[in-house]
Amino acid sequence: MRSRTSMIPGHYFKTDDGSLPEVEVTFAVPAHMVAAFAHLFACGARDATRGGGQLWASGKPSVRQFSGLEDAERLGSGESEPFHLLLEGIVRQGTRLPDLGVLVTADGFTVDYRMGATWQDAEIRAFLSLLGDLRALGGSVSVPWWGEGGQRDFQQALAR
Repeated sequence: MRSRTSMIPGHYFKTDDGSLPEVEVTFAVPAHMVAAFAHLFACGARDATRGGGQLWASGKPSVRQFSGLEDAERLGSGESEPFHLLLEGIVRQGTRLPDLGVLVTADGFTVDYRMGATWQDAEIRAFLSLLGDLRALGGSVSVPWWGEGGQRDFQQALAR
């Protein structure tokens, strides 16, 4: 049986070409997005955004520091604008993932990552496991960044 990583060519992770590939996770139900966001923190995520993540209130010229999971709830209810965080410390399958950028919107996340030597087979498997968790929480996962062939490989790897 082929491992999950045998389906994903290493050039999607292991060679730092300076880009930040993206994985999109969308949710039909805002409460599912909030549950998935909470899951990231249950897996050890911490805000590592330089200066701390910031949120803008919807329709108001005010900004405040990211304060935690309730900020995803505010976004889901329309009280705040989408926000971006750099998350560190996420652990899946006993493996710590490299830092992930997460743009949080009312209907999901766009996860970006820096390719490079920190992505070995264990980290790729752990990332796929995390994305599988998000699918189980109601998310639809896609990788438009990777093109049509990459999307097919990615979906096959997630199905294993």
